[in-house]
Amino acid sequence: MKKTAAILLIVVLLFCASAFALSGADYPAWDGASAPDNSLYGGIDGQNLLLKLDDTAEYSNVADGMAQVCFFAFDKAEQNYLEMYLLLPESAAAGDVFSPTGGGMSSVSLYEVSKTGDELYFSGQVSGFAYPSGSSFELHIESAQKTDSALSMSGTLEGTLVKFKDNNPTEETLSLSGVKFSFTLPLNASRAPQPSIAPKASVQPEFSAVPAPSVAPQLPAPSAVPEAPKATMDPHPAFTLPPDYAVL
Repeated sequence: MKKTAAILLIVVLLFCASAFALSGADYPAWDGASAPDNSLYGGIDGQNLLLKLDDTAEYSNVADGMAQVCFFAFDKAEQNYLEMYLLLPESAAAGDVFSPTGGGMSSVSLYEVSKTGDELYFSGQVSGFAYPSGSSFELHIESAQKTDSALSMSGTLEGTLVKFKDNNPTEETLSLSGVKFSFTLPLNASRAPQPSIAPKASVQPEFSAVPAPSVAPQLPAPSAVPEAPKATMDPHPAFTLPPDYAVL
């Protein structure tokens, strides 16, 4: 009996370690049926969560053929928040699929930010391979429309993001399952600020050997080992109240 109890305890501990990687509690839940506009929702770390689009130009923008889109959510106590970034070509069309091994430059990253620091989970590409090893993602574009004033897309996302610590990938992962997203960015307002007059666009991770997403990538030499993604915004990511938060 004691042996059985010990085995059950180990199983429970292992399950908790893999299924509850996020530190925050009671993030906004997705009901599993609705399809809210300008949102990202679905299985994140084993939980059905709902993140809203942050269309502030510093976080979601279009520049040099790339769209960087940020979705965010605070936990119930507003002591932690999530920021998920999708990077994909502005020219993406319905039916396109983006992954580390094909479809064009793309990446997925998620920050969990608190007042004491932030945790990064990431999957990108270097030389046609997933980076870091063990990560993966598939971005399926279901609809896409571009006008003179706005860029709109919707689609689905599956993947495994790898956690970084001290600029190095770890063995810890975070799963994305059945995730859906939609966004509309006003093109004039969402154009990335020029470096000479504003900070860099966002906290989108980048390799030290690869320029920011708005610049055509220069892949590292075969012998070079890419460093961990680094935030590009100074300061990065800052623990701030949501854009629509107001003290009454």
